[in-house]
Amino acid sequence: MNSLIRLGLRIASLPILDVKKRYPLMRKVQEAISKEEVELALEKTDYILFDDYLLSDDQEYHVPIRIFSPTKNVHLGIIIFFHGGGYVTGNVDTYTKTCLELAEVSRHIIFSVDYRLAPENPYPAAVNDCYTVAWEIANYFRNEFPKNLPNEFSKKTPIYLMGDSAGGNLAAVVSQLLTEQMDFQVDGQILLYPAVGNDYSDEFVESGIFPSLKEKGFDFGLTLQNLRDYYDLYLPDPNLLKTDPKVSPLLNHDFRGLPPTLLITAEHDLLRDEGMFYAQKLKDAGVKIESYIMPDVPHGFLTRSILFPEAHKKLSKSINDFLHVTEIINPEEIFEQEGLGEI
Repeated sequence: MNSLIRLGLRIASLPILDVKKRYPLMRKVQEAISKEEVELALEKTDYILFDDYLLSDDQEYHVPIRIFSPTKNVHLGIIIFFHGGGYVTGNVDTYTKTCLELAEVSRHIIFSVDYRLAPENPYPAAVNDCYTVAWEIANYFRNEFPKNLPNEFSKKTPIYLMGDSAGGNLAAVVSQLLTEQMDFQVDGQILLYPAVGNDYSDEFVESGIFPSLKEKGFDFGLTLQNLRDYYDLYLPDPNLLKTDPKVSPLLNHDFRGLPPTLLITAEHDLLRDEGMFYAQKLKDAGVKIESYIMPDVPHGFLTRSILFPEAHKKLSKSINDFLHVTEIINPEEIFEQEGLGEI
């Protein structure tokens, strides 16, 4: 890893960043950075972007969604994307450039979900919002819309769930819920360094069951204390982490029937080992899965393509292989454009 990047990660890991106290500031900084970058990104893409909303499951909230629709060279398919941010930060604006990159490379239509954030809206608000959007989109494209679609669309339009970090957790949870309730079977899920574990106590960390918690939990950007703070803000009851599979997908008792999965973790990420353990759980249950550790990158590398261009080239190829995309734009044409790729 580049020495300057390594230094930056160490600085970002200093305990001066108290997530519980500073999350409002973190949101403002993210939004300020993303505003200018989104404007620049939109000038360099042939995708059109528009906003819509869906009514939440409790009928009390309109869940905003941002749709990235190609104007040409469409590869038919839909990706429902859940952003990261520890359930506390992030939104469709801070992930717009990332979704534009994903749309450009995959030639899929992207639905980015602006689920409710904690602590203002603790668990299960985010799960409910993401499930509602996934169900409504799947139902619409599977049952209601096909008659009005152009000839090239059909009920077989592939639909995928995707998320990174906390969004990877939400994608895994929603996939489990859809499978358990027999509502719909999505065509696949893409989980990037997902948070799927159920114990981050000192005792568990010292047990060495997931060595990355200790090896990578202190000076690689996302720290163990950050992770604990995010869950404290997200969960109204801390015991839910150890008891509820809608909080920790590892607690699910039956992984059979889950859709094909692409799961990628990061070498320098404290969540690395729990992610790979989840991948093994799926494999043991007969789920078709591709998984690997992206070398020499930290947690959150999806939103930092300028810092990790080689990882992004490998990531884009992995995603397109998984989506069975055969005609795609050259990733280098996207990731080497000035201004694209870092949030």
